[in-house]
Amino acid sequence: MSNTCPRCHGEPCLSAWRKLTLGPNGSARCSICGCKVGLDYKRATLVLLPIVLLTLSVAAHWFKNAIAAAMLLLVLLPMCAMLYVYWVPLTPREATNS
Repeated sequence: MSNTCPRCHGEPCLSAWRKLTLGPNGSARCSICGCKVGLDYKRATLVLLPIVLLTLSVAAHWFKNAIAAAMLLLVLLPMCAMLYVYWVPLTPREATNS
């Protein structure tokens, strides 16, 4: 899991649930050293993009079949969650002296 603190290199820095609830611009404190960490903005946005595109396509009525849209969402959600936890690295969110 890409859950290593960028400052103290301790693992696990955050729980998987806390990382999932952390948005691309959010921050949280490392459970080991207390340093503020966030997610890599580019990778986090890339992981969330399929769900955003599906939502926009349903809102624009490109999906005529609601069951197909719901099934696609049921496939995308766990895949995106796993990518968010395992592929998106943590980055420091505060300046440090070390």
